[in-house]
Amino acid sequence: MAFTNYIDNGGFERGNLSAWTAINANVARGQSLTGRYSARLTYGANYASISQTVPIDGNQSFQLSLALSQFGFYISPIIFIQVIYLDSNRRVLGYGLNTVIPAGNIPSIREGNWIEITRVTNIAPANAAYARVVISKPLSAIDASMVYIDNVALLGITVPGGIPGPTGPTGPTGPTGTTGIGVTGATGATGVTGATGVTGATGPTGPTGPTGPTGPTGPTGPTGPTGATGATGPTGVTGF
Repeated sequence: MAFTNYIDNGGFERGNLSAWTAINANVARGQSLTGRYSARLTYGANYASISQTVPIDGNQSFQLSLALSQFGFYISPIIFIQVIYLDSNRRVLGYGLNTVIPAGNIPSIREGNWIEITRVTNIAPANAAYARVVISKPLSAIDASMVYIDNVALLGITVPGGIPGPTGPTGPTGPTGTTGIGVTGATGATGVTGATGVTGATGPTGPTGPTGPTGPTGPTGPTGPTGATGATGPTGVTGF
């Protein structure tokens, strides 16, 4: 795996910002991680940035590294670190990197402290022709600290044989293999009869069936005993 540094004047050792585009930024002498110089985003509320656009080949990724320190009486401001991919007409294709360093995370240069940052970008599109590195301070508090930048490098990562392409589509399913002829195994022993289950609930009573036909008349019973003689009636009227 080979590395190529695309950034020109990344340590600012020319004593100027040649190769960079600067807004509210300048070169500082004597405040550096290595060498004699660094870039400085100015103190206060204004937007400040340095940026550099470099030619690249598509279909590769990059490693961006840099060092940051700050000087001021309050916490360090937010810093944005970006790698933007452009086509041959310098139209934006997308971001390879978009990192935020939160406020208060950059150490003080008064103690000689720096934070060294390394990030790996997304792979550049096939039609990418340029990469733009931007290190910026957005509109901030009026007393925002000065931020120092040193040792900026954008390393192109080249993999021997190139970056692997996307996985191809799944091939068609192969034909079904021949069914094998196996000997049927012996029948297994009959298992033990399971326990008898519980008797189910009695079902509801069915409807009453139709009335059967009338049976034949039975034989006449025996004559009952003679009843008692009734009382004598009154004597009739005597004739004339």
